[in-house]
Amino acid sequence: MSVNDLEIRVGAALGKEEPVRALRAAVRSLLEEGHSRRELVEVLEDYREHHSVPEAQDERILDVMAVLDGWANETAVRNLLPPPCVAPHAQRLD
Repeated sequence: MSVNDLEIRVGAALGKEEPVRALRAAVRSLLEEGHSRRELVEVLEDYREHHSVPEAQDERILDVMAVLDGWANETAVRNLLPPPCVAPHAQRLD
C-alpha cells in the first residue's frame, strides 16, 4: 500500500461522523495490517501538511501521533494500539 493510499484512509476516517474514533480505528487497523508506527506517523505528518483540518481534529491527530511515537501515557497507548503493538512505554521512535 502506498503512502497516498494510507493518506486516503486517514482522510476517509477524518470525514466520518465521529472522526476521532474513526481515525483511531483506522490506525489500529493499519497497525494490524503490518504497517509500522513510524510509517503511520509519517503519513499523519504528511496529511497534516497537505490538508486543511479543523483545529480540534488536528489536535486529535497530534494525540494519535504522540501515542505512535511513544510520547503518550500508557493509558492512551493501551486505548489506541492493539495489544501486539503495545511496546514498553520507554521505547520511543526517536
